[in-house]
Amino acid sequence: MWAFGWNQCKFGYFDSSMWWDAYQGYKTYNLPLDTMWGDIDYMDDYKVFTYSQQSYPDLPDKVKQIRAEGRHFVPIIDDAIAVRPGQNY
Repeated sequence: MWAFGWNQCKFGYFDSSMWWDAYQGYKTYNLPLDTMWGDIDYMDDYKVFTYSQQSYPDLPDKVKQIRAEGRHFVPIIDDAIAVRPGQNY
């Protein structure tokens, strides 16, 4: 049932501080929130099943905190895989 609840998802949080500020805003303003989504901004160069160590270095810890607070986290995984010659990808 939580999937039908209060969800927050937005493309354009280019670093974890922007994304985390949005999350914290729900608590600051006492707004309901069941699920915090991570759009593809968190990915390392938009590579599938990765997260950016530069832009989102604390993502695993933030996800643990979200879950500890009784909420859910959903990462968006975009399967638009680009050709990256010489990058072993």
